[in-house]
Amino acid sequence: MDHSGRRGSSKALDGHRARRRPRTAAVVYFAGTRFERYALPLEQVVDLAHEAGVPVIVDAAAQLPPVENLWHYTGLGADLALFSGGKGPRGPQASGLVLGRRDLVDACRAHACPNHALGRTMKTSKENVLGLVAAVERAAAWSTCTPTSTGPAAGSASPPTGSCPA
Repeated sequence: MDHSGRRGSSKALDGHRARRRPRTAAVVYFAGTRFERYALPLEQVVDLAHEAGVPVIVDAAAQLPPVENLWHYTGLGADLALFSGGKGPRGPQASGLVLGRRDLVDACRAHACPNHALGRTMKTSKENVLGLVAAVERAAAWSTCTPTSTGPAAGSASPPTGSCPA
């Protein structure tokens, strides 16, 4: 093991252990190559946090596609994974997904309509909910389709053509 303080080294792990506080509510991990190349691997973050009895929340806002990321982070041990509905899935901008441990998802739900608490300012409409459901279903269908051509130019908002859904 590297003891120089580099990512994943015992010195880096000891430093993270030393920074824990009794009132720490959660550890937030930012997913994506821009952040992950400078961070401990998620599996180590999960181990450190769970060792202290603290949940890990992965901010995976821009990590769709691929659709497999919907279960990737929780499969690595994260307690919650958060995704934007308006980025990769191309759903409503004011929507998103909270996936993971049932008790934590329920705690988030406690701040949603009809409970007028902290989440009141972050409420969403029925149209946004249905738009997000349609976007996730479409993204899931695209991930399993077999295109006959690559479709429009790279970076286009259109899916490939062939046996893929419209």
